[in-house]
Amino acid sequence: MEQQYYHLDSFELFGKKFYRIIILPDETVFIELNKTVKGCGSKPDGFFWKKVMEYGAIKWAVEELENFDFDAEKEAAIVCHESKDTLLQLCSKTFEMLENPALFKSIISEIQAISLRSDEDDLLDFQE
Repeated sequence: MEQQYYHLDSFELFGKKFYRIIILPDETVFIELNKTVKGCGSKPDGFFWKKVMEYGAIKWAVEELENFDFDAEKEAAIVCHESKDTLLQLCSKTFEMLENPALFKSIISEIQAISLRSDEDDLLDFQE
């Protein structure tokens, strides 16, 4: 059985239905992934996991990036989209990448390098 890394729900805004995944990095399913994140010198909070999801969206070019809405706070990362299938595809492909320890460590390194720069938008940096 596949591990469930996120919570899925939906909401309506201005008469349109949107789907949302919520990642709660303090949940037990994240214990091993968070150990890797900490071991690489990053803090595995909602802001970090938001960047992981942004990285996945760009890496897999699931759909045009502006169609996703990414948000974070310390306790959670949130990704919204009009298409449930597209959102689930993003989650599936992103967390599939993270199951490869070497690949996950390289993603962490890329996120760290980008996070050190404050003069550019993070999303644009992933596309370089």
